Amino acid sequence: MKVENEGLRRILSRYADQAEARKVKEAQERREKVEEADEVIVSDRARELQRAHQRLDEMAAARKAKVEAVRKDLEAGTYRVSGDMVARKLMKPS
Repeated sequence: MKVENEGLRRILSRYADQAEARKVKEAQERREKVEEADEVIVSDRARELQRAHQRLDEMAAARKAKVEAVRKDLEAGTYRVSGDMVARKLMKPS
């Protein structure tokens, strides 16, 4: 014999729904507190370092392009260096 109690099942279901809703609400409140508490402040020094890093990246890219151009000219046999240019580079203070 099977005894079913629909009223008890509904009550237990509502308690379970309320418990789940409470968990969801608490989780949302925790997320909101964390979002309110998190703040990132970038110092002037950090911004300066970031700009310097970007400039170094740009310089490296330009140098790489120049080296590639010279390599292509060398491979093609069209790279020419004048004695004047060599002398200026040798005399230039480093």
